[in-house]
Amino acid sequence: MPTTALERECTLLLPTDVADPIKTEGLIKQLESKKDEDKTAAMKAIIAGIIHGEDMGRLLMPIIKFCTMSSDHTLKKLLLIYYEILDMYGSDGKLRPEMILVCEGMKKNLVHPNEYVRGSTLRFLCKLREADILQSLIPAITANLEHRNAYVRKNAVLAVFHIQEKFPNLIPDAPELIEKILESEVDSAARRNAFLMLFHASEQKAMAYLYSNLDQLPSLGESFQLVALELIRKVSRTKAFAEVKSRYLRCIYSLTECPSNPVAYEAANTLISLSAAPIAVRRAVSAYTRL
Repeated sequence: MPTTALERECTLLLPTDVADPIKTEGLIKQLESKKDEDKTAAMKAIIAGIIHGEDMGRLLMPIIKFCTMSSDHTLKKLLLIYYEILDMYGSDGKLRPEMILVCEGMKKNLVHPNEYVRGSTLRFLCKLREADILQSLIPAITANLEHRNAYVRKNAVLAVFHIQEKFPNLIPDAPELIEKILESEVDSAARRNAFLMLFHASEQKAMAYLYSNLDQLPSLGESFQLVALELIRKVSRTKAFAEVKSRYLRCIYSLTECPSNPVAYEAANTLISLSAAPIAVRRAVSAYTRL
């Protein structure tokens, strides 16, 4: 018997608490209800059923028809969870035609006035592996890179990062977009995400940004500092780095005295990897003893 998408990715299936099989007719009636509470209860039952191996394929259209237009945030969150576990391909191996309607719902979420709806949708898109769906969403995703709310921006950067990793042809100018965002970003989480994406997409651009902001590194926050130290270690053997090594060492010296233990530890490790000079070794050992 052919395995389902769930069985291919999950090694353990648990039985439902209810002995009787889930009745789809009752769930459809709940989905058709005008009350969001009934729709929410139905979506929870459907998600639980799919997770436990039940076949819920015939409920996709009722869900799209009766739930996607709801303004209830809980229901919108459940929809994203449902899409995450849904097998989006038919028996012929092709993307199900209903996914066009799902895509339209995603577009509306990405321009929704509520920041939570936008941000949670962007976070969901980080997990999506269907290029055909993502392609039509690219303009809306990149537009959120400049949203006024930091929660939306940081998730938009993550979405661009993951899409660029899986399907680089969908956003060929992703490094340039993120480089531009970094120049004006003030939120620590969004800046860290943007720098991490640039680190993986274009080391040269990441190093150029880091070098121009090296004096501010001690004040850029723990998460950013850890990524910066990882990048420094990675490029430390290159010829270009050797020419500016002394400036980086001065910055790393200051990070060994950082009040954050993870940063001080990583700074000491980086210092040891870059220099065997007695003063560098003493500074690293001093940092280790303070942890």
